[in-house]
Amino acid sequence: MSGYAIDSIGFNPYQYANDQAFWNAYNSYNVNYKGANQTATGATTTSQPADTTTTSPSFKSLPKADYSESSSSKGLVTALVATGLGVATLVYAQKRGNGEGIKAGFKNIWNGLKGSFTKSADEVADAAGDVAKDKLNKLKIIYEKGKPKFYVPGKMETVPNSEIANFLDKNKRLKGIRTRTGQTTILDGTFKLVDNGIENTVTFKDGKVTGLQNDKGENILDTFFDKDGKIIDGLIPEQLPFAEKVLKQISKVQKGELTPAEFKGLTNIRYQTRIGDNLLEATRGTINSDPTIIELKRLKALDEKSDEVLTYIRDMREKGVDISAITQEDFIAKKKLPNGFKVKEFTFDFGGGKKILVLDGKPVAMIEDKKTYGLNTTKFKAFLERTTSDKNNEKLITEYIEKALKDNKIPEGATIIPV
Repeated sequence: MSGYAIDSIGFNPYQYANDQAFWNAYNSYNVNYKGANQTATGATTTSQPADTTTTSPSFKSLPKADYSESSSSKGLVTALVATGLGVATLVYAQKRGNGEGIKAGFKNIWNGLKGSFTKSADEVADAAGDVAKDKLNKLKIIYEKGKPKFYVPGKMETVPNSEIANFLDKNKRLKGIRTRTGQTTILDGTFKLVDNGIENTVTFKDGKVTGLQNDKGENILDTFFDKDGKIIDGLIPEQLPFAEKVLKQISKVQKGELTPAEFKGLTNIRYQTRIGDNLLEATRGTINSDPTIIELKRLKALDEKSDEVLTYIRDMREKGVDISAITQEDFIAKKKLPNGFKVKEFTFDFGGGKKILVLDGKPVAMIEDKKTYGLNTTKFKAFLERTTSDKNNEKLITEYIEKALKDNKIPEGATIIPV
């Protein structure tokens, strides 16, 4: 998505681009400025959610649209508005406007800051083992309460209504509309399209035009499109550009390549957000409305005797790879890592309310108060440098990891994948 972000307080500084009074206030000195403190955090989980008592398929407590891709932009707008902007800042904004004025400069500054914060938050999430963009392409095994659960690529299940709230709480990225990362696709919707001074209302479903009205409320769909949503043959040259414009705008809507005003004008939205192998389908009345969930899918947890696992083992053998050891006692009961597999990630309790996430044998993040701090965060760097019981924390963590993985042992809660 191009150039559109909204922070936790719902404020977007350049949505008032034509409001001179706003910009006069925005540019004025603020004697009450106290600054703003901001920390980039993410969240991750390595286990399946527990059951809850929630039964309704509609969850009105979900947040509004997460345009910025990252919660780490929280406080950024507050800081910009609260800061007293002096002459030097205005000169810099004018320069960043590239000849288009101060307002364009502020927009460019905003986009630059937003991009840097977004990157930081993504780095935290990626370091925490959150495979946000890739679907599972190999078998994954997670040890839970001393017993392995098998996850076969493509074998999905619908999350029960009673578990949805808890599942989304542990998979927070699914809650937002994430067109900017390509993880959300808008399937259905209605929007306004102005052409030659006429405001038309366009409705589409699964990328197909299903409704078209002019500003008089007249149905003009059949004038431009056939029953399959394709441009009809024989349009006069003056009509063809408009029909093409409609299809082009639908494509932009689906991909999220819209201006702030265009996003704000979307109604009757149905969309899908896929992150890894988790797939959420939901509706919103507007882009900022609370979503109503249609369906939530996740990978299905299987045991070693399930048809899906046994079929996967057989298919792999036919490809020349024998992984039958994952059904044997050494693996199931004794928790010994079989040949051809490795411990991808696990989390252990360090104490003091802190957990350490280990990825490929290396500590990559610290989890505290449900927040994840990656390697590049000040919080985690300082923690590694401190001492506990007269030992450097980094050394203590390294010793724990070595002990946990010694002799091909599998730590509790670990994720195992093929090498």
